Amino acid sequence: MICLNSVVAQSPDVDYFQHIRRAIAMPTVEFLIEKKKIKVGKYANLKMAARKQGIDGANGVVEVVEGLQHLSPRTALERVLLKDKPENFRLSGEVEVLGNICVITNFTPKLSRQ
Repeated sequence: MICLNSVVAQSPDVDYFQHIRRAIAMPTVEFLIEKKKIKVGKYANLKMAARKQGIDGANGVVEVVEGLQHLSPRTALERVLLKDKPENFRLSGEVEVLGNICVITNFTPKLSRQ
């Protein structure tokens, strides 16, 4: 839980409501191929959030175009299956969204299974 009073006390020059907006802002996920933007809760699973919004293309591997720093770290499964892929390739079912991101879906690169 964020204590807004302590945040405001540390930076009195910033508007109090700006801190509230930052604390409760919901991340946005943009799906480029589907041309859709959805709001998700912080720590939402990317695959589940997409399915709730009727986006089926987010099954399997997605390419993160923007906002890679706003995702949870790669899981052990991702480290194995995506070991030969760039860091911006992620498994949608393994990803937690922490901030705004933009992804490309609907493609299936060969995964390593060694």
